[in-house]
Formats: sequence, C-alpha cells, structure tokens
Amino acid sequence: MTELYDAVECLKEGHRELKRELRELEERAIEAAHAFAEGELQRLRELRPATRRFLLRLQSHRDWEEEVLHPFLRRYFNLDNKPTLLPSFWKLEKEYELAVSSMHAFTNMLDDLYDSADWTEIRQTTYQLIRSCHLIGKYFQAEERFVHPLAEQALTDIDYFYS
Repeated sequence: MTELYDAVECLKEGHRELKRELRELEERAIEAAHAFAEGELQRLRELRPATRRFLLRLQSHRDWEEEVLHPFLRRYFNLDNKPTLLPSFWKLEKEYELAVSSMHAFTNMLDDLYDSADWTEIRQTTYQLIRSCHLIGKYFQAEERFVHPLAEQALTDIDYFYS
C-alpha cells in the first residue's frame, strides 16, 4: 500500500509542478505576443529552450506513469487499452500525443521563422504555443478526472482490505 500511496502522491506532485511550469510558459507566450507590437521577435525565440525543457520534463513524467502507475491500474481494474470515446487510458494517450504534437509544431514553426517574418507569421507561431499550452492543460484535466479516482479507489480498497 505504501508504494501505491507514494506513487499517487508522486503523480499529484508531478502534475502540480508541470502545471505550474505550463502556466509560466503560457504567460511568457502571452507576453511575447504583446511584445510583437513593438517588433520584438527575440522574446518569442527565448521560449524555445523553455518549451523544450518543459517537453522533456513532461515526457519523463509520462514515462514514469506508463512504467509505474498505469500498468498497476490497468491490471487492478481490468482495463483494456482499446480505442473508445469514453475516458480510458487509450483516450488519454491520444490526447497526450495531440498536445505534444502541437507543442512540437510550435518549435518547428519557430525554427522556420526568420527576422524578416511578417506579423501574421509571428502571431500564428505565438498562438500555436498558447494553443499547445491549452491542450496540455486539458490533457492534465482529463488524466486527473480519470486516473486520480482510479488510484484513490485502489488505495481505499487496499486500506479496507487491511483494516
């Protein structure tokens, strides 16, 4: 039970940290969008390393979930990883892939942006990051609505069993 409890706490703490970083990244993207009115492309370029760091931390967290917590919950609740529109591990995986793909699209767009880029290209690139942050936020919400209750139920069941 202690291992499961620790895993659930690690999941919650990881989400708190990642959501804080995500909010900071989104705030910086919004600030960069406002800076373009003054023609400051550099602020957008400064978001590239922060975005890549965030993606690495997100992937590390996701890898941990896939190695430690999700397999246990799948076995405990006898859940398949099959396509469905209902909340499921499969749907979470697809939402994660969409969100990360969106953020990679931002870094690709940024790589293709030149000093001579016009306002429209700059705005599209900035809004791509803001949309990506929104998608990742929605992914966290979906995971918290699906995985957290399962983990809490498993903890409750185990606690009941041993009391």
